[in-house]
Amino acid sequence: MHDKLSPFATDFSDGPRKAEDMILNRSYLVAREDEPLFDEAMNSLGNQYEGMLSFRYIGPLPAYSFVNIELNQGSFALLDEARKTLQLPEKATWTQIKTAYRKLILIHHPDRNPDSLEAAQRCKEVLAAYERVSAYCQSFQGAQGVAERSQQGEFSFVQEEVEKVFIADHKGALLT
Repeated sequence: MHDKLSPFATDFSDGPRKAEDMILNRSYLVAREDEPLFDEAMNSLGNQYEGMLSFRYIGPLPAYSFVNIELNQGSFALLDEARKTLQLPEKATWTQIKTAYRKLILIHHPDRNPDSLEAAQRCKEVLAAYERVSAYCQSFQGAQGVAERSQQGEFSFVQEEVEKVFIADHKGALLT
């Protein structure tokens, strides 16, 4: 099947099989000018496997890059460690978070500490902490974004609040 469809696609991405009887879940990125050829190949496969397989063909959809997004329940231990690394209080505004990050990156940057073997490692720790806190803040209170939330007040890093939030992580394994 893939050999018949892939010549008309720029790229593809495999998705999870959502049912026990599903044998393939694949998305193809098809250029607009190749859509008729892709459709023809899809129809040919449908005719070839008629009665044996059921195809579910959805598209075309708007073109986007393939992005892996993970949704995680807030991990208080990881977020609390990140908050402490950035030297933040239990409640902080977005401005306070950015300021703390920038201050610590400047302090620990290897270019400013050429004789320190620990500077590069500490800089990585600060960056990882900022990315964790940023992912949490962007996910805070559902669809409400960082800019809107920061205008209203502070982000809470209290355990009860952290564990209520589902954190969308699009960079991969930030929260594990």
